[in-house]
Amino acid sequence: MDKQIGDYRLIRPLSGMYGGYVYLAQNIRIATQYVAIKFSFDPSSNGQNQRFMQEIKIAAGLVHPNIVRVFDFDISPDLPFLVMEYAPYGSLYERHERGSQVPLSTVVQYVKQIASALQYVHDKNIIHSDIKPNNILIASSGKLLLSDFSLATTLDLDDFGIMNGTAGTPRYIAPEKVRGHSEKASDQYSLAIMTYELLCGSCPFTEGDTASILSQHCYRPVPPLQEKLPTIPPAVEETIIKALAKDPKERFESVQSFADALEHASLLSGVGQQFGNYQLTKQLAKGSN
Repeated sequence: MDKQIGDYRLIRPLSGMYGGYVYLAQNIRIATQYVAIKFSFDPSSNGQNQRFMQEIKIAAGLVHPNIVRVFDFDISPDLPFLVMEYAPYGSLYERHERGSQVPLSTVVQYVKQIASALQYVHDKNIIHSDIKPNNILIASSGKLLLSDFSLATTLDLDDFGIMNGTAGTPRYIAPEKVRGHSEKASDQYSLAIMTYELLCGSCPFTEGDTASILSQHCYRPVPPLQEKLPTIPPAVEETIIKALAKDPKERFESVQSFADALEHASLLSGVGQQFGNYQLTKQLAKGSN
């Protein structure tokens, strides 16, 4: 691969994401602008090219403060590429090592940002299909950015709607997706799995091989959070468990509703949490005078 692609000079690899290679690059016309450029793993493959073209089409049409911005793209058959916002602080996966427990107030703020981006995506009839800490990047401002639309699908069947079957990450995949069907509530389930993991340090279903984990998502009850995190407020656990219902119809009406319910539960349960300029006390949180 040449060291320069269009107006961009490649510097070094950033990561190997599903469906493509990602490089840090510098804009030769604007020397202070650093970007991430994604290339298909195998541009000569018709299947890979079709998937990458779909990702470009979806990502280029999204404009939201919590979604990685697309600056440029090229859909030439020889070497298609996608030029995106560079997130210098990596991902939530890198920020929080597996096994670490993140404070509830921090997790609530994470979920609010991710849910805002997902609700925007869902309102456009798009399903992300691969919500996990690796795909949540951290911008230079510190805000979170939803990234990697390589598995995204659209519900507009007249467009390019391609359902992905069980494609996704086993630890975070929704039961209905295991069975070959995706819907908006599938992203809510994956976000709730991620919320569970951030709070207690591990995903609910991790034992066994891939087939076993997929089966657990479909049939095994979610292990109680209080067994791993005794300090978790019951209302917060109930909110997460609802978003993890096996039947998508039993989850929250929308991913934004899940985020709102989680924040509400944490505020009512959390002694010493901030609400605007006010600090909650146990007496006020219980509604006593």
